[in-house]
Amino acid sequence: MSVKRINEFTARDGMENELYDFLQNLVPFIKQSEGNIECTVLRSKEDKTRIVVLEEWENESFHKKSVENYPPDKMREAMMLIGAPPSGEYFE
Repeated sequence: MSVKRINEFTARDGMENELYDFLQNLVPFIKQSEGNIECTVLRSKEDKTRIVVLEEWENESFHKKSVENYPPDKMREAMMLIGAPPSGEYFE
């Protein structure tokens, strides 16, 4: 049975478009990762600083492995765009 992962981000003030674009550019990396079924980035209509990444994986371990394989310098770049600690959770 697959698992869904919902990741929530809040962009730093004035960085809404940059964070959204960064996350959109991350989608191909996620989709080519072993065990990924789907990935979508959504932005709130009411609050443009709120962005979610919806992912579906064959299981949690594939997601964790993909995060470990993501280049650390890109992760640091993302942190410059984020205004609050991101959150994420698995769903069945």
